[in-house]
Amino acid sequence: MAQCVTCGASLKPGATRCVKCGTALEVVAPPPQAQQPQYAPPAQPYPQQPQVRYVQQPQQAQAPRCTKSKTTAATLAILLGALGVHKFYLGKKWQGFLYLFFLDISISNALCDGELILWVPKILWFFGLCEGIYYSTMKEEVFCQKYGQK
Repeated sequence: MAQCVTCGASLKPGATRCVKCGTALEVVAPPPQAQQPQYAPPAQPYPQQPQVRYVQQPQQAQAPRCTKSKTTAATLAILLGALGVHKFYLGKKWQGFLYLFFLDISISNALCDGELILWVPKILWFFGLCEGIYYSTMKEEVFCQKYGQK
């Protein structure tokens, strides 16, 4: 009886996958045997079953495993872009602090002078919106390579 090359489990004849570990198997036929010479003893009444050897098929390359979600980054950028939350999520702490710094300047100016610099939060929100659209249109492989790969 044939055995799996990965885990050593016994395989049923003609099996294409190992029942125990799930390894895909390829049936390799044994090499043809040379003809028996004329003076050989008579053949056995029951022919032997050919020996079957199983070979593990190469596995396909998997996509890189990403530690950050492209959808989450885009959603955070669109909804909370003015706060820079998406930058903190992606591990860009200094850029996130810059967002918070400029928003803090705008708010503290409003508290001290009574005037709110309205264009600063709007610009920060606009940057967040643009980055959210950029993240959502980016290919998954490029996003994983740039922002987080295990």
